[in-house]
Amino acid sequence: MIGKLRKKELSIKERKIIKQKVKIMGLGAAVLAWLVLMVSLGQFSILGNAVQTISYAPAGSSLFFEIRNIDGLKDATVYFKDTVKDSKILFIPENLAVSDFIVYNRATVSSDEAGKISQIIYTLKIRESDLTQKGLKAEEVKVYLNDKELKTSLTSRKEGFVYYSATATSFGDLIIGKRKVSSVAGGSVIQSSIVKEAYVSSKVREEVVSTSLPAGVIDATEPPTGKVIEQPVEESPQKVGVFEAIKNFFSGWFN
Repeated sequence: MIGKLRKKELSIKERKIIKQKVKIMGLGAAVLAWLVLMVSLGQFSILGNAVQTISYAPAGSSLFFEIRNIDGLKDATVYFKDTVKDSKILFIPENLAVSDFIVYNRATVSSDEAGKISQIIYTLKIRESDLTQKGLKAEEVKVYLNDKELKTSLTSRKEGFVYYSATATSFGDLIIGKRKVSSVAGGSVIQSSIVKEAYVSSKVREEVVSTSLPAGVIDATEPPTGKVIEQPVEESPQKVGVFEAIKNFFSGWFN
């Protein structure tokens, strides 16, 4: 009788253990299924770098995907001009400051088949209060790629978020924010890059003038700098009256 009771107790314990194992296996299967789904959709995060895999994309097709690791970037649509197989697009966050910009966020976008992609349309979703903290206004925000401004449109405002659309035709250093401007003499406000171009242009002009003009000739369009070149002074003839001329004539005989 006692032996039968012990067998029943053991069987109850075994059932509990089996139930726990089943639960663990079920949870593991669910996690595995989620991982498989993420990989099949092509969106997975490795060490904080979003990798969009492309198994096959024929020429003329497009691919839509979400971007999860770059704050401000919501999604992207890629258009292919040539067939792409077993490729990927990489989104790497960048934390380095850029002196010429008020930066909301920055990332490097790259692909091993960049030459086969004709266009990328980005959708941005940014909380308006976050823009204010960065010193930005919603209407000022632009997207820049490799220091060049992309065509950026503010498309809508919903529930405290601002939505933008930006179109790119290549890959590289992506900046969300606003280019800084600097004040110069005279009260005009111009971009720093324009100041650099003007400086280079003036230096080139100086070199051209200095090499093209003959020696001793001063460019009338530029103010003289450095040493002042003295030119010989020619005396103009003085006017002499009639009586003074007669006096000089006779005085010359007696000298």
